[in-house]
Amino acid sequence: MLICLIKFFIKTTYSPSELSLKDVYFYLATPIDTSVVPKDEHDNEVDSLEWCEFDEAMYKITYDSDRNVLYKAHKYILKNYSEKK
Repeated sequence: MLICLIKFFIKTTYSPSELSLKDVYFYLATPIDTSVVPKDEHDNEVDSLEWCEFDEAMYKITYDSDRNVLYKAHKYILKNYSEKK
């Protein structure tokens, strides 16, 4: 999948184990090529990759923190990128 980054959106930090912290950076992007490449064998952090509507994505996301990021991004996009009528 090819994308065009629009802007940095938010950074989250969590602890996957007792002795480590992990930063995750989320960006807003638009697709250039919507083809989905199968998961690499070595990638154990991504369960699946698919295109879906906002409500379906909110249901499918595993972690509340990721769901919160999607919710904030959805609000931001509606406010800043929706057509003004």
